[in-house]
Amino acid sequence: MPVNPNQVGLPLVDGSSRKPPRDSRHPLRKRAPSDSKDAQIARSTLWCMTAAVCGADTAHGRLCKSPLNPRSAKSSCAVRLRASVAGLAYLLTACGAIQPKLATDPNALAPPTATKPWALEEAAQIPGGKAALDAFSARSVPSPAAIQPGRVYDLPNLIDLAQQTNPETRAAWQATRAAAARLGIAEGAYLPTLGAIGMASYAHLPDYDKMGPFLVGTGVLEPLLRLDWLLLDFGRRAADLDGAAQTLLAANLQFNRKQQSVIFAVQKSYYAFDASRARVAARQTALKATIAAEQATDIRSRSGLAAVTDTLLARQVVLQQQFDIDSARRDVHAAEAQLAQAIGISPAALPEIASLSSLPLPEGLPASVDSMLQQAVFNRPDLAARFADVKAREAELERARADYLPKLSANGTLGRVYRELDSIDLGPNGTTFYPKKTTAGIGLQLTWELFDGFIRDNRVRDAKARRDQARADLDALQLASQAQVWTTYADFQSALSQHRFAVALVATTKSGYDSALTGYGSGITNFVDLLAAERDYARALAVEVDTRAAILDSAAALAFAAGTTAI
Repeated sequence: MPVNPNQVGLPLVDGSSRKPPRDSRHPLRKRAPSDSKDAQIARSTLWCMTAAVCGADTAHGRLCKSPLNPRSAKSSCAVRLRASVAGLAYLLTACGAIQPKLATDPNALAPPTATKPWALEEAAQIPGGKAALDAFSARSVPSPAAIQPGRVYDLPNLIDLAQQTNPETRAAWQATRAAAARLGIAEGAYLPTLGAIGMASYAHLPDYDKMGPFLVGTGVLEPLLRLDWLLLDFGRRAADLDGAAQTLLAANLQFNRKQQSVIFAVQKSYYAFDASRARVAARQTALKATIAAEQATDIRSRSGLAAVTDTLLARQVVLQQQFDIDSARRDVHAAEAQLAQAIGISPAALPEIASLSSLPLPEGLPASVDSMLQQAVFNRPDLAARFADVKAREAELERARADYLPKLSANGTLGRVYRELDSIDLGPNGTTFYPKKTTAGIGLQLTWELFDGFIRDNRVRDAKARRDQARADLDALQLASQAQVWTTYADFQSALSQHRFAVALVATTKSGYDSALTGYGSGITNFVDLLAAERDYARALAVEVDTRAAILDSAAALAFAAGTTAI
């Protein structure tokens, strides 16, 4: 029960005590009619806070067993406060929450010199560094579960597999989802916002009356809800929404272009891989012809009709062909790595790949070059994405211009204030008030920025420059697409013509080689002519393989340049 201040002796400056007269009491020292349970709990909490900062003696009004002197009270509380802060800092440092070295000497965590690599053991000194490296080491490459063991994959199967496993398609897909989320953010600006705010404070306030100085504790707790709604912004939100919508459209179109890029990469690497295997087969065919020439040389040498030089030259050509075969096989492994990367899997997980040797080649193009140029203008997703980007930059310009206009918003609050006033110099016998009040408000706010240091002017200039840059980028990409279509169309036509010549060349050189081999066995042709015929035949086989690969590669490049997946 609170004690009447008239019944308590107050300490004076000289250390004596007396009962204050009734008309000299401070208003805060009036006895409260009664203390509820909530009030007692609140006062006990504030009492503990006071004792923790300034000590229990101060909380009881004795100010560390000193007379009630403002200067001594202030210095005593300051000493205790500094000691409490120092102790708290030491405790946090001991617990690892504060690492002063990060602030005072951060270079100690960097590599000590530019001439030696950084030691991975030093990662333990970086907050979270050791855990990050451990997590990286434990990370495993995901296995492509979509691969079916024992299945031979042709080009359509590989493309389907790449669309499932290639990380670039997933990254582009996540970019579209992020753009969609930004559109949702722009739409959400039209809705009101509701928030909860809680404010709490406690302070020691010195005061004086006829009896001398004393301390008053003031505690305030104010929870409230606040509603804000932007009613009118003269086109700001509309411009943001339009820009976000155009950005989403561009992201979706770029996703389609990324799909085309992945398909083209698979096609290109698949054709290169098949060509590398065909080169190995061609060199093996050439090796058989070389071995036949070597055997003919051996027969003539045993009959004394061939010189030792012919035998050595024949052996030299055989060894060179074997070396070339090994080089070609190395190229096969490199092509396998490129194909696996395009698919999005490890080269060790590459399935069995079907050969293209039995598939017929296209004999021509179904459309003219002018038709392909028009098709590129209207079908390429990246061109449409650049156009959407221009629209987004135009929306940014409208947004910058709208900043010159005012904004009108409405707001409202609803809360309750809990306040405690306590004359704590009387210790537990002090008198406490607990006034409570419900607060509510509603209003309109008009904001109009009249001068901002020319920031809005420069934002408009920046938006105009970005819009014009986007327009120029669109024109540049359209010109580049036209050049790509024109070049790949010519490459395809040239590859078709060269392949026809290569097929005829293989047949001719094969006949020449057979004739030279027969003539050499009969003694009509010398060995130098036989070697020349064999080399021409081997070269023709390689050319036929290269021109076949060029047809397929240029056809895929033409389809990619035109914005399609096939021509």
